[in-house]
Amino acid sequence: MKYEINCCPWAEYKTDFRCWADVELSGAAAGLGTATGAGTTADAIEVTDSAPELTVHFVAYETNLRAVNTENQSPVHQDSCVEFFAMFDPECDPHYINFEINPNGAMHVEYRTKRSDARPLTCAELSQISAKAQIFDDRWEVTLHIKTALLESIFPGFKPERGTKIRGNFYKCGDLTDHPHYACHFPIDWEQPDFHRPEFFGEIVL
Repeated sequence: MKYEINCCPWAEYKTDFRCWADVELSGAAAGLGTATGAGTTADAIEVTDSAPELTVHFVAYETNLRAVNTENQSPVHQDSCVEFFAMFDPECDPHYINFEINPNGAMHVEYRTKRSDARPLTCAELSQISAKAQIFDDRWEVTLHIKTALLESIFPGFKPERGTKIRGNFYKCGDLTDHPHYACHFPIDWEQPDFHRPEFFGEIVL
């Protein structure tokens, strides 16, 4: 399974989410995967490769938001949260970066190979990443901008050019919301919610 991203202008990509636990999967007419049963629907995702940035745009149709954390590197996964995990040099480097963002635009970003060996990005590194969040009546949206220079400095083998293949996944969660939920774009064959399973990352083509 692979996911091809689009150069500007953006094209919208609809997702088919696999969901765990009390979140039931059903497909909407437009092809949008919908996680229902817990007050949350899954997201539309847009990704663009426009040097010198990689941009990821999430749309989360969710009510009763939790948005407690306001500082970067706080536990935003406890809030309503969207996430992008990616290995930017998957053939040579097993590390990946997890980008997690809540409705306040607060980010949690770490560099790792698995759940237990995380290195939080430094303030200087975080300055090359920005997240803008907006809350609407029926949804919230996040636009994540990642400087490709940052990715090249962390992953020297990464080439931010058309046709480059990376591996990753897109997630929706909310651990401490009033409707705890966990959903992913590429399926994860695991008995419980665990996003830190890079062996299940899918191919993403720039």
